[in-house]
Amino acid sequence: MYIVRRRVRITTSGVIDVPFQCAACGLATMAHAQVEGVGTASAAYISPNEQVARDEAHADMRRTAQALVEACLCPRCGAPTQMATAKLAAWDAKNPQGEKRKWTPLLVGLGISAFLALCCMGSMIAFPSKGSTPADMVGGGACGAAFFFVIGAAISLVVYLVMGPGKRPSIATTNPTNVWFDRPPGATP
Repeated sequence: MYIVRRRVRITTSGVIDVPFQCAACGLATMAHAQVEGVGTASAAYISPNEQVARDEAHADMRRTAQALVEACLCPRCGAPTQMATAKLAAWDAKNPQGEKRKWTPLLVGLGISAFLALCCMGSMIAFPSKGSTPADMVGGGACGAAFFFVIGAAISLVVYLVMGPGKRPSIATTNPTNVWFDRPPGATP
């Protein structure tokens, strides 16, 4: 028996008003962002509630608009928002070496991979199968060792890349085109 899962996906777009305040010059105004939001709802056997999906889409619109406005420069003085500079300062405090990655996890992973590969090869040579001599097992041991080393190296590389500091946040040099600080003519609130 299968459970029938029904889903509804609603996309809405519109203008969201977000309060904007500049810490540098003291400007307090409303920013207006033209954004799109997506909401989904699902239910088993019955029709999903479209209102839940609409509410989720509107919440997504508000989150997107807030993030856009937080990345904007002040329209009066051009200073970045306090939130943008705080994110940059937090990243710098967390990563004093900048975007440099530490080599330790990669080297430790490669060392463990090499050790396991040698153990694989050594065990195959030390304990040959029935009717085989240790010399017969060298080829199989080498293949097994190469396999384990490649798998271990790939896992070490993924861990190395994931453990990195990530990309440093940047401060925008211009405001997005879908954000404005004066409502255009003809737009409704």
